[in-house]
Amino acid sequence: MKITVLIENQPSGNLCAEHGLSLAIEYRKKHYLLDTGASDAFTKNAEKLGISLSEIDSAFLSHGHYDHSGGYEAFFAQNQKDAETETTSVSATESAVEQQPAAEAEEVAAPAEEVSFHQALKKKYIEGGVGWMTPVLVCLILGLALVIERILYLNLATTNADKLLKKVEERIVAGDVEGAKDVCRNTRGP
Repeated sequence: MKITVLIENQPSGNLCAEHGLSLAIEYRKKHYLLDTGASDAFTKNAEKLGISLSEIDSAFLSHGHYDHSGGYEAFFAQNQKDAETETTSVSATESAVEQQPAAEAEEVAAPAEEVSFHQALKKKYIEGGVGWMTPVLVCLILGLALVIERILYLNLATTNADKLLKKVEERIVAGDVEGAKDVCRNTRGP
C-alpha cells in the first residue's frame, strides 16, 4: 500500500497547502482518492507529484465537511471513471457490514494481516488512555527518581583527592604501608 498526501495543512517543498486533506492511495494495483481538500489545489499537487487523477479507480469521501469535499468538482472534471455514486451512512448504533451466513463469510473474509509487537505497541501508545498511560507514567517517575538518586549519591561520594593523597603519603613516609591501605579502605568514594 502506498499513500501519498496530496494536500494538508502543512506545506511541503513546492506543494500547495490548505486547511483540509486529500490522499492518493495505491493498493493492489488500484488507485483511490480519499477526500479532495477544500479546493482544487490538490490537483496542482497531484500534477507536481506525477499522479494522474484520470487514473483514479474510485474516490471516497470521509465526511461532508468543506475541507474534505471542496475539490470533487475539479476531480470529476479530470476523471470520468467514477460515474456511480453510492452513499453509505453509518451511525454509532448500526453497522455498515451486512450479516452473512458463516459459509459465505469464510469465502469472502480477507486474510488477516499479522501486526508486529512494535506496531501494536505504537498503536496503544497513540491511542493513549488511562489503562495504558499509567504504567508509562509510573516508569517515567521511577526512572526520574533513579537518576536523581544517582546524581545525589555520586555528588556526596566524591572524595577530596588532595587530602587523600596527603594522608596516604604521610603513612608511606612513616613506613606504615598497612596504615596507608587502611586510609584507602576507610575513605568513602564512588
